[in-house]
Amino acid sequence: DTNLQVNDCAESLSKANKARAVETKENEKHVSELVVANQELEHLTEENTRVEAELASARRELVVEKKAKRKQAEELAEMNEGLKSAKASQKAHIDDLREMMFMTSHQLRTPVVQILGLADILDTTTNTPAEVNEIVDCMKESAETLDDVTKELTTFIHDKEVKAKNEGRK
Repeated sequence: DTNLQVNDCAESLSKANKARAVETKENEKHVSELVVANQELEHLTEENTRVEAELASARRELVVEKKAKRKQAEELAEMNEGLKSAKASQKAHIDDLREMMFMTSHQLRTPVVQILGLADILDTTTNTPAEVNEIVDCMKESAETLDDVTKELTTFIHDKEVKAKNEGRK
């Protein structure tokens, strides 16, 4: 009986050893899988760290670009205001030139044409002394009008020059 018990015990131990060996192999396989998983995790951690560094660098670049774009927007706004101001000045200058053209073509030309017409009358017709005196009086009146318009035009031009200089100082 003791032999039988020893044999049963030995057989049980053998079976237990075989089961233990299978468990050990499975454990070694799990350990091997865990080692591979740990290596993959370390690699992913390194990759994550690298990506985070790249993202931080990209964020810094974006901040710099945002500041640069804000500065450009401010500069463009200033330039736009300058252009608006220049356009307004140009329009005022064109209006001034139109006014000068009107003065020249109408107010200045009228007395000149009158004087020329009166001189032509003196040249082409025989006039009595009374008519000559009347024509001379009309010529004097036209010459005075011409003088007034010339003074007005000179004052107008001078005022515009002073205004332009004052605006240039601003």
